[in-house]
Amino acid sequence: MDLKRDYDVWIPKGLWYAAGLSTQEKVLIAQISDLSTNEKGYCWAKNKDFAEFFGISPAGISKIITKLAKKGIIAITQGMRTIKIPGNSYKEPERRMTISAPYEYLINLTDLLNNPYTHLLNLAVRKKEFKEPKTENEENTKAFTGVLIPLNLWVDKELSIQEKTLLIAIKLLTHNTGYCYTGNKHFSEFFGLSERRISMIISSLKNKGILTIKYTRIGKIITEREIKINKPYNKWFTQKLNKISKVHALSTHAQNLSPKF
Repeated sequence: MDLKRDYDVWIPKGLWYAAGLSTQEKVLIAQISDLSTNEKGYCWAKNKDFAEFFGISPAGISKIITKLAKKGIIAITQGMRTIKIPGNSYKEPERRMTISAPYEYLINLTDLLNNPYTHLLNLAVRKKEFKEPKTENEENTKAFTGVLIPLNLWVDKELSIQEKTLLIAIKLLTHNTGYCYTGNKHFSEFFGLSERRISMIISSLKNKGILTIKYTRIGKIITEREIKINKPYNKWFTQKLNKISKVHALSTHAQNLSPKF
């Protein structure tokens, strides 16, 4: 199965807000869902295909898929597929993956507040997050259907998946002033990582020249932190969209980065 990095990565709203899933699990669920939208109705990509796409080892991909299968989020069956070559053909085993029916709410643009399955296996959607207050851009708030990781950011080999998704979150939380004021505690709760780990990721992005951080202090006490994405790296969010995935194409507003996190 072709997993060339030639389109932007799209994480639907329900999946972005789902608790109990790592960043890698969320992106992999999105990719399995997207690759299942074919005439066969399932994803048959191999671990080595995903490994190249994610930039991690096939063994690492295998562990993530095993976790998702044990949680019941993806269903896996085994079959045989026919490989045709000039003058001959042969059969080989084929792994077939789909998103289990109770968890389709993670990738479908459905009414997440009233979905009966959001309580399963500690994957409850944080319902309070959907009660979004009015903002200066009310239309954009209503249009929020998910998170886009632009292709040019996704294929950057200098950044980990955690760095990429945290950078996206910072972008979403950037105010009209151009700064994000969110603390490590909020990021920690949202991503399921320790505050220390969040601090390390932000420091890494700062050391790579991607972020500028300013502190307001009263004596030795930090009262406010301002995080800004440096101008050269805003190109990731302003360039024209690349080819988009089929799941991404379901939303006419997918390209709009909402100010809500």
